[in-house]
Amino acid sequence: MKKQLLLCFFTVLLLLVVPSQQSQVKTDYFTYKQGLFGKISIRYGVYQPVGRPKLATMYFFHGFSDRFDNHEPLFESWTKQGIEVRAFDLPSHGINHGFANNINLYRFRDIGKIFCQFVSMFPKEFFVPVMFGGWSLGGLIITRFMQEDYIRSLQQELPNVCYLDWDIRGILLLTPAVYTYPLIGELGIITVSSLTSNPNPPLAAPPKPSSVFLIPEFGARIELNAKLARDAAYRKKLNMLLIVGGDAEDIYCNTPDLKTWAKTLQQVNNLKFSTLQCEKAYHMVDNEPEPVASSVQVASTKFILDSVRGVPTNATTTGPCYNYLESP
Repeated sequence: MKKQLLLCFFTVLLLLVVPSQQSQVKTDYFTYKQGLFGKISIRYGVYQPVGRPKLATMYFFHGFSDRFDNHEPLFESWTKQGIEVRAFDLPSHGINHGFANNINLYRFRDIGKIFCQFVSMFPKEFFVPVMFGGWSLGGLIITRFMQEDYIRSLQQELPNVCYLDWDIRGILLLTPAVYTYPLIGELGIITVSSLTSNPNPPLAAPPKPSSVFLIPEFGARIELNAKLARDAAYRKKLNMLLIVGGDAEDIYCNTPDLKTWAKTLQQVNNLKFSTLQCEKAYHMVDNEPEPVASSVQVASTKFILDSVRGVPTNATTTGPCYNYLESP
């Protein structure tokens, strides 16, 4: 009896001391063949909600010199609300390996093909809403995925594009690389201190590749697709949330031009578009010091839940992040 009481006591104590798990994380690799260039082993991650029903699936694309697990605090804020997050590392990023692990070998359409193969690994969920999200380069990739000219070109190579018939509810763009400065980072070198003002950011590894000059071919494709992204029409009615940093503090994306682009998009009839600006925030807004990081988490979570429920979202001021389109 005493042993049972002691076991019960320590069990309760453990529950009180150890925080409850909010997500179950699975990481693994899948293999993609890039034509005659050979194969690449691509690392991916799935963040599943624990203790609550799954409401939606978020496919998230990381940025340049980035990896998906650099955004885990953001993912955790979503899984707490029942949002499953799926992501993979782009070629030349993270800890991928193989002969074809060179992003210079890939067009944006090739990234679309990788994404389609990634999606095909999971069982079809006909009644689960889908969200897309991305930071920096990932935001540009998502923007292109949702535009008509990109989809038409991809359909020519893939007759049954994997995401065309999904119940896509919305896209989240975190400082997307639609407008960037010619010389990003510190004299072309990407550093942690220029990405975030957080002295101890929750990053899994230093930036890699450390400069766009190390991948010149793909760098040119980024610029080409950024120009296309500014003018191309979107494929369907979508909820969109754009979160940008400070006008001067973000030395990667041209925030004033992004804001002008946002005002133009707000006039497009088939888009439900909202924008938040986090004043004085650096480029990696979700990993900025508090209270910015929490504000991005709260705003993005509200946006996802509104989109899943079919409610027109309206970005409201959250801490230092405000809806500048409605500001005086």
